[in-house]
Amino acid sequence: GDETKAARFTHLADCYGGREDEGIAKLILRLYTQSMSLPQPEEWLYSLPERLQAISWTEQFLPIARQSLQESCDLLAQAIELAEGDEGLDGYHTHLSEEYDILNTIVKHSAAWNELVEKLEIYGDFWDRLPSVKKGSCDEAIKEQVVFYRDEAKKRYKKQLTIIGRRRADEIAAEIAEQSLYTAQLAEVTLAFKERYQQLKQSRELIDFDDMEHLALKLLYTEDEQGERVFSPLSQQLKAQYHEVLVDEYQDIND
Repeated sequence: GDETKAARFTHLADCYGGREDEGIAKLILRLYTQSMSLPQPEEWLYSLPERLQAISWTEQFLPIARQSLQESCDLLAQAIELAEGDEGLDGYHTHLSEEYDILNTIVKHSAAWNELVEKLEIYGDFWDRLPSVKKGSCDEAIKEQVVFYRDEAKKRYKKQLTIIGRRRADEIAAEIAEQSLYTAQLAEVTLAFKERYQQLKQSRELIDFDDMEHLALKLLYTEDEQGERVFSPLSQQLKAQYHEVLVDEYQDIND
């Protein structure tokens, strides 16, 4: 009902609005701009909730997460190789090797999303402080480089740990289903903005570049008895008249 929609919009404004609702305004303008770059903006906006749910987010993100974790492994491997060449960093070498084994286990046994979540739950934030190294017992330049590689590996791992958390695939699917309701509400607000903006332009007898494109489309397309978009008589006439059309600045046109 209207009360439910109002509550959803209030929630959206609270989440994205900012101090003076500038966040939600920017979001609506971005959706409006994107939709108007397409031949059928209304259909695109109405399709957003369904398209949001149609994407398998865990399948999309799993390779990215695993790649990031693999990069952490590679960074640790570089740190280990450097530490191995300096006897003063033997403590580092042992410590880094243990961390590498944990990371490698996570990567190798996370072919599915829930497996990755389970491994992250088991090992969590496993990074301990590096053992102390006596001053002058090692090459300081190598030590700094080892610490740098290890810190980078740790940073990437913790980023994935924060993003993924303990959310299994079914929990994420439930979150997406809930978000689709808010997406539908946002699409409706964007459509309302589009209609009000159109009325304002018409009252001042103005058109913008988007209008030029869509008015041209209205000349070239019409609807048949089943409501399907078909070429208009004018479109057929132009099609017969021209064999080829050269488009300058092709990168600036819409799909």
